[in-house]
Amino acid sequence: LVVSQILPAVAELCSDGSQHVRASLASDIMGLAPLVGKGATIETLLPLFLQLLKDEFPEVRLNLIGALPAVNALLGVELLATALLPAIEELAEDRQWRVRLAVVDCMPPLAAQLGVAFFEEKLCAMCVRWLQDCVYTIRESAIANVRKLTELFGLEWAAAHL
Repeated sequence: LVVSQILPAVAELCSDGSQHVRASLASDIMGLAPLVGKGATIETLLPLFLQLLKDEFPEVRLNLIGALPAVNALLGVELLATALLPAIEELAEDRQWRVRLAVVDCMPPLAAQLGVAFFEEKLCAMCVRWLQDCVYTIRESAIANVRKLTELFGLEWAAAHL
């Protein structure tokens, strides 16, 4: 029922003319993942998720960013690296500072899930760049991330990589 009737309606809502509809959908779209299973999530929900991550309205993108740790937990590191990492990198440079801030704020939980090796290779440089962002709030949150990452990966890691 969910796959045959609800997912087509969800796909239609992703292209709805109202940004408010898309923003509301963005808040809850990944809640369908446990109902449809990993296969349908990868085949159907992930492309919709990526489509919404590229929405022109920041509220839509903001509502999705908070779901990134949950998406990673569901899909795993391999799929994150291939499908979501390019979108995360793009959002990390978003013109809207609130979108960048949301990405900054979701980084410690992602780092904990991904592990030190993946984080060093794919995400560490991005975290360091945020320390030089033109918006004070981003820099402030990036500093808080440094503290959280140091607690997570250890002082020696922080001294060597940050």
